[in-house]
Amino acid sequence: MSRGLFITLESADGAGKTTARGYILDHLKARGKEVVCTREPGGTPFGEEMRSILLHSDQGILPETELLLFYAARIEHIDKVIKPALEDGKWVISDRFEESTKAYQGAGAGMSTSIIEKISEASIKGFVPDATLVLDITEETMRERSQARDTIETVDRFETESWQFKQRVREYFENLAQSKERRIIQIDANPPIDVVQKNIISAIDQIVDSR
Repeated sequence: MSRGLFITLESADGAGKTTARGYILDHLKARGKEVVCTREPGGTPFGEEMRSILLHSDQGILPETELLLFYAARIEHIDKVIKPALEDGKWVISDRFEESTKAYQGAGAGMSTSIIEKISEASIKGFVPDATLVLDITEETMRERSQARDTIETVDRFETESWQFKQRVREYFENLAQSKERRIIQIDANPPIDVVQKNIISAIDQIVDSR
């Protein structure tokens, strides 16, 4: 049995990752793939407990504490969900992974890149996705969608951060989208959803066909 592929979705808030994960799942199933959909923080019972704390605690968590909790949840996620699924030949689609830590705790909160890299290496030991789809949005689009979401959804701690924080996060993902690293695939998430969906499915087909 061949190993499955690990694909992550990354972006600033408002780019439509969760929606994208749904139609990626449907498309891969239609192409005969067995798929596990997951998310970060989360993915395991422990991870979901950490998710509740990290996204909704009102205790004023320090960035350093956030960082360690994210990696604690990630260790469990990789060991108990991602690696076993890949070894069984399943494809794993995760809504957020390592790059979100670098964006939010690093670029957003201002934590040292070297500290994050050291903790990453010590905890997940260089484990990286096979492909990362980065949904790239402009500041204008991010603001419009954020305002729309505020009226219909319960927002989490990171969505209530300052616009300066959010802009630093968006800029991190913008730079990541333009990265020349082979696993990074840039998706323009500014057009209407049907156009974005078509572009994402096209990217997924390229990944499948390259196997």
